[in-house]
Amino acid sequence: MTEQIRSAGLGISASEGDSWSSLEEITAHDESRAESIASEDYSAYLIATDFGFTLPAGSTVLGIKAEIERSADLEALCQDREIRIVKTGSIKTVVNNASVGAAWPLTEAYASYGSLTDVWGETWEVEDINSAGFGLAIRTTFSEHGVTALINHIRITVFYQEPPSLSELAAYLGRAEDSLPSDALRLIGQATDLIKELVDQNYDLDNSEHVAGVKKAICAQVEYWFATGERKDITGPVQEYSASRIRISHGAGEGRVSPTYLAPRAQRYLSQLGLLYQGRGSQ
Repeated sequence: MTEQIRSAGLGISASEGDSWSSLEEITAHDESRAESIASEDYSAYLIATDFGFTLPAGSTVLGIKAEIERSADLEALCQDREIRIVKTGSIKTVVNNASVGAAWPLTEAYASYGSLTDVWGETWEVEDINSAGFGLAIRTTFSEHGVTALINHIRITVFYQEPPSLSELAAYLGRAEDSLPSDALRLIGQATDLIKELVDQNYDLDNSEHVAGVKKAICAQVEYWFATGERKDITGPVQEYSASRIRISHGAGEGRVSPTYLAPRAQRYLSQLGLLYQGRGSQ
């Protein structure tokens, strides 16, 4: 498992409620703060985006943790109301990770929301995380008018599993990295998508043997395509199925056999670890 941590690059104040000012101050831990002064019962959304993540293509997002360095100028009069994820520029309403009613302290401190296994009720592609529209929306409740909510810094950590690198593929094949075909990286991405479709609910991304086995299966699939030409067969009846943070969107379906183009070695690696989705294999 790998992680990237990034600070917000942009903040805006949106929707009804008391607006936020000095939004440029949320990008770093320093002596300056964004603030919302209570004249209503709750603040507007502070929407933090432009985090600048650079997850590698083909990565699997495992979890998202947000940290907000916040305080209030009056004790127990400002509380969490909403902490929501922002995806492609939109506030997502499936999960509210706020500790609703939890008071913001007088002494500034980071509060953490989410975890290395919490995807906030969403299905994530790498492009979603790397987008400037990925971020966090924050809203507070005020118990008394005149209290000021203060935010110094907002940062997000994304936990993910990387696909094999070119050097790992080269090591698997027993050849120099500079001898790989020019489309090797693209084929790694294609093979990653295919293998993800085939692993079953026993796959545990915290299990080093499982992670290594899936990487070997991906490399074996690329090796197979090098030898036979690129062919994929992940069509057929769609079955929405989620298990252990892997989403299978193309199920085998009743009476459907396994993909024709799964590499035999990839099948063997997955089967040896008990990870091959039942009824699937090569023909």
